[in-house]
Amino acid sequence: MPAGSTSGRTMRIDVGLEGLCLGSSGSRARSIRIRPPSELRDPVADYNPLAGAEFQALLQSFYDGTMIADLNGVILDMNRRLTRLVGLSRESLLGELAISLLLGADQELLATIRSTVEDDQHVLLQAYVAREGEDDFPAEVAVNRLTVGRRDYLCFFIRDISVRKQVQQRLRIEHSAVQNAGAGIVITALDGGIRYVNPAFVRLWGSEDGECVRGEDVRRVFADEEEAERIVDLVLGGSTWDSEVRARRCDGKVFYVAVSATANEDEDGHIVGLVFSFMDIDARRRAEEALRRYQTELEAIVNDRTEGLREANLRLEMEVAERAAAQEEIQNTTHYHETIIRTSQDGILVANAAGRFEFLNEAADRILGRSHDALMNMPFVEVVAPDLQTFIHERWAEVQRGEGASYEVDIVTEDGTRRSVMVSHGDMKIGGEPKYCVVIRDITSRRTMEDELRSAIRRLEEHNLEKTAFVSNVSHELRTPLTSLAYATDNLLSGVLGEVSGQVREYLNMMQQDCWRLTGTIQDILDLSRLESNRLRLRRRKVPLGWMVRRCGEALKLQCEKKNQTLDIRVPSASGFAHCDQRRIERALGNVLQNAMKFTPEGGRVELSVRPGVDHVEISVKDGGIGIPADHLPRVMDRYYRVGERVSGTGLGLALCKEIVELHGGTVSIMSPPPGETRGTCVILRLPIEEAPCIAVLAREGEVRDRFTAVLEGVRYSVLQWNPDVTAVDPSAAEKVDVVVLDLSTCLNESLALLAQALEKEKREPVAIVAVGSSEKAAIPVELLEAMHVPLLAEGGSDDLILAIENVIFDSDHQHQK
Repeated sequence: MPAGSTSGRTMRIDVGLEGLCLGSSGSRARSIRIRPPSELRDPVADYNPLAGAEFQALLQSFYDGTMIADLNGVILDMNRRLTRLVGLSRESLLGELAISLLLGADQELLATIRSTVEDDQHVLLQAYVAREGEDDFPAEVAVNRLTVGRRDYLCFFIRDISVRKQVQQRLRIEHSAVQNAGAGIVITALDGGIRYVNPAFVRLWGSEDGECVRGEDVRRVFADEEEAERIVDLVLGGSTWDSEVRARRCDGKVFYVAVSATANEDEDGHIVGLVFSFMDIDARRRAEEALRRYQTELEAIVNDRTEGLREANLRLEMEVAERAAAQEEIQNTTHYHETIIRTSQDGILVANAAGRFEFLNEAADRILGRSHDALMNMPFVEVVAPDLQTFIHERWAEVQRGEGASYEVDIVTEDGTRRSVMVSHGDMKIGGEPKYCVVIRDITSRRTMEDELRSAIRRLEEHNLEKTAFVSNVSHELRTPLTSLAYATDNLLSGVLGEVSGQVREYLNMMQQDCWRLTGTIQDILDLSRLESNRLRLRRRKVPLGWMVRRCGEALKLQCEKKNQTLDIRVPSASGFAHCDQRRIERALGNVLQNAMKFTPEGGRVELSVRPGVDHVEISVKDGGIGIPADHLPRVMDRYYRVGERVSGTGLGLALCKEIVELHGGTVSIMSPPPGETRGTCVILRLPIEEAPCIAVLAREGEVRDRFTAVLEGVRYSVLQWNPDVTAVDPSAAEKVDVVVLDLSTCLNESLALLAQALEKEKREPVAIVAVGSSEKAAIPVELLEAMHVPLLAEGGSDDLILAIENVIFDSDHQHQK
């Protein structure tokens, strides 16, 4: 039993009104069970307090059908209006249950009513009421408690709302007719302000939304506003006006419309507004004008020259011939399309809104594996594999909403064979009814090939893992003896076994270089293998880019000198810092430099430069070699790719460089030739810039501390100033310190105390110290500094200070990780 919400002291309940409708189609004649007289109780005995004439007169005066029942719902009395409503006599209704008149009501409803009225609330409900021998009728039923003579009764008021429903239905039909009318309907107020427009007028007006029209003056719709004023005055005078006039769309375009205007009157016959009907006749008027012009021209031709008639006849014959040719073309096109559909290897089907097949081509019969007759009018879902029918229901619902996309599904043929098909849909209308064109393609063979391909990929991945393990094992087996051989050669060169002659030394140098070259190649292969399997782990740390680039360049200067080449290193002191794996970035840059030296002719020049930016730094290597042909540039950084057959090397250098730099969040680009040059190549490595390390300057206020600070800030270090005369240091600031620059002239006790306080945390990493100043003037014993492995820097230039700091942070095993 559905129940509504309680509002105030009234409870609203709807009973049996699912799909409430009027007319014979929504209800049927019912019979009400009437107890035989032997079962009737004496109503007077139960109802004596209500038998007074005044109460009876009041009961009969009610407009609604009214009945009185006890708290168990047994009918004790009613008025004549009720007997007429249900088509039964008073005697037939006495003793019956009141809820038996309400279709769909049960004892649960009665209990709800009784509990509600006991709380001094009213019950309002809608239900169908049975009428003896006739159709049920919709009614509103109100129930409240009636207390007479200290006894409580249930008082039912029943009102027939059939007429109201009919009126509501008629209003809905009329509103629907207006909304769906082909003519544009406009309703205005007395002043001509538009209050309502139907969709047809919105389209006629050329707007996308009726809201922008509402409130506008209807006179603006007419091209001639003076004529519009006359029309409005005429209709307000009580006349009806019909004519064809020019109107203006919202974009200002003028067109012809047929207009019908009448007054809108209320129930008392007073005019409350205007109603306009607009019909677009612009095309018809233009056609009529064209026809009139044609007729005029034709008459002139007939009047002036008889020959014109023959020419017209000839033109007519040509038109007939063209029409015949067009008809033949249509037939040929139709035959062409039918042939395409018939011979298509894809199944083409047409289904109705219920998903049943109405048309299938031969390919569809073949793919679905059933006879044509069996498939006609068969639902699409019945040819789908049983385990996928829920899936196909969901896809079909998407298609009907216009959201469907192509999908793959398995179908089952008549002999039980399972096939895979690709399905695509397109919606259309035929005869005003929605239809759906379904195209199916047999992809069973493709599915089989995909499964085989996945199996092959799985085997390739297994082979790749085996290859990676093999490369790792072989590289390890090769690298160990090569390393031993390189160290043995180094020992021989250093004279461990005696002095080495010139020719022997030359051979040993060649052996040593080849050993380290092969070791580097093996390391490249290992790194690429780790990159392929995502096992390459970067050991990142904060590195000064200028220092690292200079280090790489200086390491290769000797090779340049042997080829009589010039290596020009241009690195500004303030180059910034990178959070990177120093060893791998150095090797990547080294590969690029070695490539540049390889392709630069003897006596040539190689430029190594750094250009810092806001959030990244560019490391450029430019050579004056032959350059890279344009057709090789897209692949020059592919693995094992070499430009030319006679070029030495493995083809791994640039590939490894690119992948390592990208692993750091950077990029590698190549320009050949560089801008403004006719030959040569420029390789640019871009790396993100990281926050600079923090340097604490422990010195008293004065020229020394200011000079240290200016030098360090000039190369983008973050600088803190600690004064030994101040006995406290901010612990949070001390946490960030990587290096302490100590002025040797500072008092020993105060400096050591302040240093101990700043670095007192047990679990923090050690902090590097650089001492600056003359040992003769040092307030701290030099022996103590040497015991602590603190580098002592005499009074020198700014470059010496920067180099010392870089060496203690970046060229040793010490590194403070944040």
